[in-house]
Amino acid sequence: AGCEARAECEKLRADAERYRWLRPHFRTFSLDMGGQHRYCVDSNIGRIRGPSIDAAIDAAREGK
Repeated sequence: AGCEARAECEKLRADAERYRWLRPHFRTFSLDMGGQHRYCVDSNIGRIRGPSIDAAIDAAREGK
């Protein structure tokens, strides 16, 4: 059980790192009085590619 929990923790950590890398590449597109703001990707990130969104973000983080 300890190994499974450790593996799950590592997966969650990788997801958090991807999110932290991705978050600053978005900007507010439109503010909404009801709180449903719209966001768009910043042009600095460009297009990312990979067999999955996680792989694409990982490749972009590594500069590939």
